[in-house]
Amino acid sequence: MINTHYKKNAFIIPLLIAICVFFYVCGPRCLNPSNIAWLFDGDSAQHYLGWAFFRNSPWSFPLGLNPDWGLENSSSIIYADALPVFSIFFKCLNFLLPEVFQFYGLWFLTCFILQACFSWRLLSIFKLGTTLKFFGTFFFTFCPVIFMRLGGHQSLTAHFLILWCFCLYYANLEKKNAVEWMICLSLTVACHPYFSVMCLSVFGAFICKEFFKKRDVQNISNLFLLIILCLVSIVLTAWQIGLFVGTAAPSSDTGYGFYKFNLNGFLNPLGSSFFLRTQAHGGGDYEGFAYLGVGLLFLIFFIVVLDSVNSFRQTKIFIKKSLPLCIFLFFLLLLAISNNISFGNWQLKLYSVKAGSFLQTFRSTGRFIWPVWYFLILYAFVLLQKALNNHLISYKVTVIMLTSFMLFQLVDFHEFIHDNVRKVLMNNNSLQWGDQSKDWDFLRKKYSQIRLLNNPGLGYHKWRELSLIAANHRFKTNVFYLARSDSKILSERKKLDESLLKSGNFDQKTIYVLSDEDVNKIKQEVTTSQLIIKLDGFNLLLPIGL
Repeated sequence: MINTHYKKNAFIIPLLIAICVFFYVCGPRCLNPSNIAWLFDGDSAQHYLGWAFFRNSPWSFPLGLNPDWGLENSSSIIYADALPVFSIFFKCLNFLLPEVFQFYGLWFLTCFILQACFSWRLLSIFKLGTTLKFFGTFFFTFCPVIFMRLGGHQSLTAHFLILWCFCLYYANLEKKNAVEWMICLSLTVACHPYFSVMCLSVFGAFICKEFFKKRDVQNISNLFLLIILCLVSIVLTAWQIGLFVGTAAPSSDTGYGFYKFNLNGFLNPLGSSFFLRTQAHGGGDYEGFAYLGVGLLFLIFFIVVLDSVNSFRQTKIFIKKSLPLCIFLFFLLLLAISNNISFGNWQLKLYSVKAGSFLQTFRSTGRFIWPVWYFLILYAFVLLQKALNNHLISYKVTVIMLTSFMLFQLVDFHEFIHDNVRKVLMNNNSLQWGDQSKDWDFLRKKYSQIRLLNNPGLGYHKWRELSLIAANHRFKTNVFYLARSDSKILSERKKLDESLLKSGNFDQKTIYVLSDEDVNKIKQEVTTSQLIIKLDGFNLLLPIGL
């Protein structure tokens, strides 16, 4: 019988593994809450700015609304990928925080610690020895699919949620575990909705397992109650973080079938390996990155060969014990592959998807391969323990082999970590955000918001710089960069802006940012009370002057 308990005093081993992996991969500089230099590039700027506006905006209901970033185009922190679970928590402590504060380095450390702890717990359920739990926890924590997200998709590093669900799947239906399911599934929404799909799949497998194990009235009632409680928890969490705010479509209605898992994904390093070359792949296959690493490939190959001697007896036992989970993981695999089956450069498109559908909402389906990736590691270590128990391999050989595989894994990813991950996270040059004049503080005494006229939305190339100016000096602004945008609102606002430029009836509490073309249009019509200046590279119209 599977043991669902693990020793509390064993926390120190996974903690040490997590801390070592974190500092090896990330380095210490991202832990500095005042260092935002490494958050300038790509989506990282969006995540930080979403938090920067949210922390200084008044509390709202739902809690996750973020009205100051985007104004009429605004939505909530979830659509800025600003990690709602941390954003809401630290907003409660905002009165204690410095003027510049980022929590993403702390979030990474938290993720690594929880990744290691749930790995240890999962392996403990299968009664693995301490040595195998040590190596297993390392391979779960030294995780290349997480490394690929550290430089730009901070909220997608919460892979511990997948392992937590695995722990709960292999446990029995108890009151304590029911509460954990509610908390875990709620956190998936508060971290990133992609995790909700993955973890709900594991939850569905758990419900099926428990249903077929015992189909009496009491058990069915308990399962039904658990489903209701979990769904209510998810909906309430989604409501409070602002997931249901607005009806805007995704910023891009393409991607499904492009951001997919390639069938060579477990073997294709996409430039991350020291030993293996990048294989043929599609342009969006990086979203389905699932390279196992040379160390894990050797381990899984060894386990498969070892079990084949015994007609795959232990594999069959493990799959039978995990059958509902295997079925649901197979469906996640199909989602990851998408409608565009590909192996290297070869592709076969099976069907088309309408714009605005569920599959276009979760268009980066390649990410759904992650639970399958972790299941392969679990399979390898469970069967290795069985081989030890059955004396098919000695303890000494096992330790030597796992140590070798661990070293291969470290060497395989060392160069990629050094040149790509650490290079970003160890950056402390904040000058790339641009200098900000002290005159903004003076302007803040007269004006409360900054409005970009004829705002193109996501196409505005200086959204980072202007948004940071607004956030640092507590202006509201219509400039934004969000996962959801409404083209109708932008189109209607452009008509109002054109009328505004013709009438000259500018709001006296608003600083207007003009293009060079707009400046030439109105400079002859500016009244004596109005003033056009250039500040930090922006043309500003001040309705009531300085």
